Amino acid sequence: MDRINFDYSTKCIPTSRKGNFMKKWIEKTISFKDRLRKRAWHFLHQDSQNEHKDTYGFKSRKPAPHIKELEVFENELDNLIAKAEWKTSNDKFQQKLHQDLRNIKQDKRLTVKADKTRNYYKMKAAACQTSKPSSREKTKGKLTKRKKKKTAIIKKKRNATAESNKIAPSTGNAYSQGLSTKLR
Repeated sequence: MDRINFDYSTKCIPTSRKGNFMKKWIEKTISFKDRLRKRAWHFLHQDSQNEHKDTYGFKSRKPAPHIKELEVFENELDNLIAKAEWKTSNDKFQQKLHQDLRNIKQDKRLTVKADKTRNYYKMKAAACQTSKPSSREKTKGKLTKRKKKKTAIIKKKRNATAESNKIAPSTGNAYSQGLSTKLR
């Protein structure tokens, strides 16, 4: 198990590469143009909206029709993407983020975050699969034993109190009857 030391906060986000950015930009532009066409079509054809087709809550997969009034605007949007210029960044911090991310993705070992610290560890997957009971299971067993003992003590005290007050002791469990009894 090897400890990994990051010299920065793990909440830092590396800048995206040009290819990824272009894919998202084109995808969002197409989505924007489609929504714009649909709204423009509904605005221009307000009189024919009386007929309503029930789609049962699903969105329509039909693309919006082309509108002549929006062609110039859509061409300008496409030209904006085509004319985009890119500048390479020489930021050492961003390069380190990309290098660390690449190392984590290529490594066959698991990267595991430690509890309540900034520490990360690399370990083999087989090391994570252990047959030992977890601390949660151990704690659960201890709590169950303790609860059984407390319940027995409460039952004895309740019966003793009932006998001293000359009341017939109940046979049921106080917890199952919805009663709460505090031990002092």
